[in-house]
Amino acid sequence: MRPETTAWRLPSAAAFLEEIEVALERGVAVVPEDVAMPFGMEAAVETALAKREWHIERARPSPSDGPAAAVADPFGAVQSVEGLLATTSLIDHVVVLDLSGVPVTKGDGWQIFLQRFHRQRKRQTSGLGILVKGAPAQWAKEAGLPLFAWGDRLRRLDVTIWADLHAPTERPEPLASLAAALAVELCAWRLDLAAAIAQARKEDLFEPIEWLRRRDEVPLEEKRHFGRPDVHCPLELLSRGLFTELESRVWRAQLTAFFPWLEEQRLGLVRKHRSKLRIDEHLQSLGAKDAEDIELGPMSWQLRGRLPASEADLLHCLARIRNSLAHRRPAGGRDLDEAIKRAK
Repeated sequence: MRPETTAWRLPSAAAFLEEIEVALERGVAVVPEDVAMPFGMEAAVETALAKREWHIERARPSPSDGPAAAVADPFGAVQSVEGLLATTSLIDHVVVLDLSGVPVTKGDGWQIFLQRFHRQRKRQTSGLGILVKGAPAQWAKEAGLPLFAWGDRLRRLDVTIWADLHAPTERPEPLASLAAALAVELCAWRLDLAAAIAQARKEDLFEPIEWLRRRDEVPLEEKRHFGRPDVHCPLELLSRGLFTELESRVWRAQLTAFFPWLEEQRLGLVRKHRSKLRIDEHLQSLGAKDAEDIELGPMSWQLRGRLPASEADLLHCLARIRNSLAHRRPAGGRDLDEAIKRAK
């Protein structure tokens, strides 16, 4: 992993931060808790605001604290909405308000205070900004407050970049492509798992479901939109015994990583053994016109007993991998391992 690697530099995460910054310029941004959100959101916001020379204070009120007093206390300001907004020294200041320790409900004092603050702050061109953490998303919606939920923000490109940032630089192809594809297809929106699979051993890349069994991360029940709707956490699928979906994800990853590599291997074998290959009636019926049209299975059949053992074993492995992927099944780890070892 590269130094200073943070998920908040990923494209979708950076765009999320920019939206929060714009909202804080207008007064209020509510960011509800989300277990799938990358670690360090508050620090990332503070870093972005510091670059603009904004000043950040924190407030973590107790259940007994009044809203205006809790917000004003870090600044020593007047304890009212009007007093906070009239204090010119609070221009370019933001208070990070953590409500996770306060039992907030619809229509409570906090909701009313933030509604009033937001409504009046919008009438001003500058003033204090409030970043609210730890409040339920529904609570913010009911109050009409600017809500920024992480939710379905993450995209496949983000996970591809994240996996690449965590991958060993010396890993050869097609293993590098397989690790990246498993991060996207198998781990999906779980960035923690995507980083882990990017760093995994070769043996784990060949048997990723067994790798999942050994993970100690917590399954997350939430579903997310990730290129398609209702994508589950892979550990949740595993805990429910939904192996068909997991195998389908592994198959998609292998298809992405291995099909181009299989084609390179096939064409190399065709060039090397062109004189031994024939276009028979069966192949003609399938549309083959040249030796380069012969797939790995028919090639393995035609060349049986005519190749050195190591080369014949490679061809058989390649044919089995190709056959599995063509039938929407993950290829066996042993075949993948042997094929990569024997391929040139």
